[in-house]
Amino acid sequence: DALDARVRGLAPAYFEAVAADKRRAEAELEREAAAARVDDDDDADAQHDDKLAADTRKLKFADRFRLVQKNKNEGAELFKGGNVLHAARRYKDALAHAAKIAPTADAAEALTDDQRRDLKRAKIDCNVNMALCWSKLANLEQVLKSCDEALALEPTHAKALYRRAAALEQLKRFDDAKRDIRAALDAASDDADDEPPKALLALQKRVDAQIARQKKKEKDMWGKAFAS
Repeated sequence: DALDARVRGLAPAYFEAVAADKRRAEAELEREAAAARVDDDDDADAQHDDKLAADTRKLKFADRFRLVQKNKNEGAELFKGGNVLHAARRYKDALAHAAKIAPTADAAEALTDDQRRDLKRAKIDCNVNMALCWSKLANLEQVLKSCDEALALEPTHAKALYRRAAALEQLKRFDDAKRDIRAALDAASDDADDEPPKALLALQKRVDAQIARQKKKEKDMWGKAFAS
């Protein structure tokens, strides 16, 4: 050990370079391993989607809705455990099962009022929860898509409006975000269980500040143009 330390002391830059090369090689191997895991997950997910699509069983409402709830609950547990991607997949499965309950207008008409209400609520919840998953995964386009699906069913859903506005803020679509924030604040004021107004107000403050900066920048630009 003493000899090794003495040798390293004679050429510290060389040994540091060797160590750096080793770290880079290890990091590259880890990236390749991670990519392989993602590819494996994608392949398994595609096979799973094919299997779900092939499920053409004509189940009773209670039986199919039980599958909706099962996947929805599993998604919630996975999210709580930090497994966000797999949580999103469970919510996706829940929605796929929900779509099989009333695939036609006649089938939808045959449902009772309670069944329609429960199915609609499950679809909204899954889309809103999936939007949260996509936001954690920084997939903003999917956030917008999931929120759009929820808002198509309930246009004043505060959480869906809030999460879409937050995504629009990150996409720098500040005017669109402001519209959703106003609608979300109106909706949240009527429902204490929805997204806390404090979060909405914080988002509103950021978006208003960005819009003010844009207007000032445009005003300064035009001022310089007319001055020249």
